[in-house]
Amino acid sequence: MIDPNHTQAHLNLISVYEKLKDWKNTIKEIEISKRLGKEKNDAQVISIAERKKAFIKGRMNLTDEEYLRKTQPPFD
Repeated sequence: MIDPNHTQAHLNLISVYEKLKDWKNTIKEIEISKRLGKEKNDAQVISIAERKKAFIKGRMNLTDEEYLRKTQPPFD
C-alpha cells in the first residue's frame, strides 16, 4: 500500500496506468497528483499533472500505430 499523500507515488502510477492503457485510473492519478500539488503548494507537481493530462487526453484515442507515428521520428 502506498502513502496516499506521497505525490511521487501517484505520479509514478500515472505512468504505470498509461502503459497498461488503463485511462480511467491514469486520469484518476493525475487528478490526485494535481490535488496534492495544490495542497502542498507545489507548482512543479501541478504543472507535471496538467501536462500529463493534456498528453493522456490526446493519447487515449490513438491506436498504437498512430501513437508511434506521432512520437517517433520521422514525425508526421
